Amino acid sequence: MNTTAKSLSESQMYHIPFFADDTSQTEKNRFIFYHNHPFSGSFSFKDMRTLNSFESLKEMVAVGHDGTVFSLKVGKRLTDDEIKVLFSDCGTEPESLKNL
Repeated sequence: MNTTAKSLSESQMYHIPFFADDTSQTEKNRFIFYHNHPFSGSFSFKDMRTLNSFESLKEMVAVGHDGTVFSLKVGKRLTDDEIKVLFSDCGTEPESLKNL
């Protein structure tokens, strides 16, 4: 079998085709979104925005390459502005997440 590895551009690597562009037809709080964090850090602003933007997501899990596992479950969904304030008020991402 002849296989060829494809080189992805940076924009392709970070584009995640989601299960539905129109989540109005998707059951709320149904899916858990698993992904990796190569540097084993906690959740980013983009992670928080993704979890809050898709009502069909009930949880986000990030697995670090060192085996660390982070889990964030939906409680109150925040606006982008609320997330920005949350991240700017705290010195580190893990500390900001404790305040949710």
